[in-house]
This record gives sequence, C-alpha cells and structure tokens, in this order.
Amino acid sequence: MRRTTRDGVPRLVLGATTPGDAHGFPRPEAATTIENRAVSPEQGALQLAMSTAHDAGEALPRIRTRTLVVHGVDDGVTEVRNASILRDHIGDADLLLLAGARHAYPFERPDANAMIAAFLAG
Repeated sequence: MRRTTRDGVPRLVLGATTPGDAHGFPRPEAATTIENRAVSPEQGALQLAMSTAHDAGEALPRIRTRTLVVHGVDDGVTEVRNASILRDHIGDADLLLLAGARHAYPFERPDANAMIAAFLAG
C-alpha cells in the first residue's frame, strides 16, 4: 500500500531550490545574469523575484510527503547549502547531491533523471 499525504501526493522532488532568503542562503549574483532562452527577459526577472522573495521556512516541517532534495554541487545560481536546510527541516527527506553538476543538473548529469525516477517509483 502506498503512503500518501492528504493531497494524495506519494512522493515529492525538490530540485535546485531554496527555502527562501529569510531561512536559507540567498541566490548569488549569477542568478541575475543568466540568460534563459526559454523565457523572455521580463519573465526571467519575474521568476527570479518570486524565487528569492518566497518564504517556505515555516512550512517545511509540515511537509509529510516522502521527499527527495536534489542539487548540483557546483550550482552557481542556488547555493548548495540550501539543499541541506531543506532536507533537515522536512521530516522524511533524503538528499541527493550531484558532483559535477550545476543548476541544470538534469542536462549535466543525465543519470540524475534515472535516480529521481527510481525514487518516484518507490
């Protein structure tokens, strides 16, 4: 039998993210200079503003879903120390640190996708 949360989510993956600047390490200057061709400059600026302004610190202990926190060790956008904060404040979380990977770890370490898929499959 699968264990699920009230929302019916059996597993959660948090990748290359932060609990927010108030409870974590702020995003480096590199985050403001990265060119993301998938979105317009305006959309990129909005995404950065939202990702730095959010504050999930107090909500993390309320996450009851089995969680995998994934982060590239060489991430120059989101400080890797945020991954440990997330893992330490979520009750049932594992940490997957990917050597040789930066912020775009799914492309830089294709084996990460298989590890995440295995976690999601249970």
